[in-house]
Amino acid sequence: AILEGLANELRRIVEEREAKSMPASQQELDELDLKLRSLRTQLRKAEENSNQLAKQKRELEEKTKKNTNDINRLRTEVKKTEDENNLLIKEGKKSAPQRTVKGNFVNVVRKAQAAAWEEKFMAMKAKQKESNKMSEELMSKMNRVKRTDSPLLSGLKKDKKKKKEEKEAAPAWAKSQLKKGGRDDDKRKGRREEA
Repeated sequence: AILEGLANELRRIVEEREAKSMPASQQELDELDLKLRSLRTQLRKAEENSNQLAKQKRELEEKTKKNTNDINRLRTEVKKTEDENNLLIKEGKKSAPQRTVKGNFVNVVRKAQAAAWEEKFMAMKAKQKESNKMSEELMSKMNRVKRTDSPLLSGLKKDKKKKKEEKEAAPAWAKSQLKKGGRDDDKRKGRREEA
């Protein structure tokens, strides 16, 4: 077993020496070149991300520092103003502020809601007027169509005119609408007598 391990190790060493002496194939060179390019682009992207994060970190630190300074400044101003206010109240130069009446917030909300509803109501009325105006325009257009001589109505009007002309041109006995003599008259007389 020891001899086999020693033989394997010697073979590996010999193969490495032979591989060093043999030139690399074009495919291997291309693969290494591609791998190198890929690693370089990944490195460049990682560096860009690092720079962006560092810049964002600096900006965030600046904003945080500015905000902290504002908080400290406002705290000192509030404390100073409260001290002045308390001093004036103690000296009697200023009356203490009164608490607001209970429900004042509710009244403000109700007024705001009423104003909002009033605006909605006015908008609805304006929209309704607009739609009424549009419907009136539509009705007037329809009436205009009825008044004009449309092809369908003009045919009926001509038929009425022709009938009037025919009645006027007809002989006198046709105008009086005399009925033919005969059974119809007898039947009518008989019915009248029975009634």
